[in-house]
Amino acid sequence: MSSSAVAAIVALALVGCAPDDPPPTTVASAVVPTEPARYALCAELPAQPQPMPVERFDSWWSADPTSGQAALDPSEWPDPRMREHPPVAVVDTQSGGWTTWDRTTCGQSDEFSPVIEEGWPDLSYVVVDLDTGEVLESAPTADVDGGAGLRTTSTASADIEANGWDVLGADEAAPYAALVREDDPWPGLRFVHAAKVTPTAVGGVYESADGAGFTFRLQREERMGDGGLAGREPRPLQIDGAEGWTYAGASWAFVADAVTPGCSASVHAVPVSTDVPPWPEGYDDYLAGTVLPRLLQAC
Repeated sequence: MSSSAVAAIVALALVGCAPDDPPPTTVASAVVPTEPARYALCAELPAQPQPMPVERFDSWWSADPTSGQAALDPSEWPDPRMREHPPVAVVDTQSGGWTTWDRTTCGQSDEFSPVIEEGWPDLSYVVVDLDTGEVLESAPTADVDGGAGLRTTSTASADIEANGWDVLGADEAAPYAALVREDDPWPGLRFVHAAKVTPTAVGGVYESADGAGFTFRLQREERMGDGGLAGREPRPLQIDGAEGWTYAGASWAFVADAVTPGCSASVHAVPVSTDVPPWPEGYDDYLAGTVLPRLLQAC
């Protein structure tokens, strides 16, 4: 090899190692973003835009198990019942109202309709597994949120005031003030007031010192919707000149309804306050067999 060739090779080597030149270009491997893990159950359930009274009773079935952290994996949730019972309903055994929480669909169930079973506690919120029908737990309505969801004569009177309904004067109220009489089995029931709740409907309240009470409603000219009580099977009621039904049996959810061609009447047994007395024996028969027919006479 000639001396000039050697010199050229050395020069090329020196050029390749020049400190001011950029390093050789390398091809970087492509970074593919990873998809977040998907789980069969939802950690977070959407808030209801217009919460119902039954939604005051909340716990693990409606809770967000992440608690501000990234615990989206159900295996990491702190309460195993969230995984074991992902779809539940909370049912109000007084009103028949309900709400659902379904972690399998991340929302509410559109297919549930309550059937309040024998043995379910009265005046309570009952938590039910939607898949099995198992009752998981319950709580007296009076013990939740200060009893705000419990229907009483006190809340019925408050509704009359809050809605600005016209309270009837003594003459107009006379037929309703005579629903209970001195020789009745419950003479201690006292007429509180009646009010015009719509142009064709009157509603009112009776209560007693021992904590028993009832509310009533009379609708003239048109029928009161479908009537009845959600979750309860109707039982036929014999009543002269009308079709009648009762719901919920001997309990503080008891309702008696009657319909004639031009009038509908309804009587609901309710306690006076959240201090709920024992159910008075025979009170359902008295409301359905005595008070309801008298109410129909006011049509």
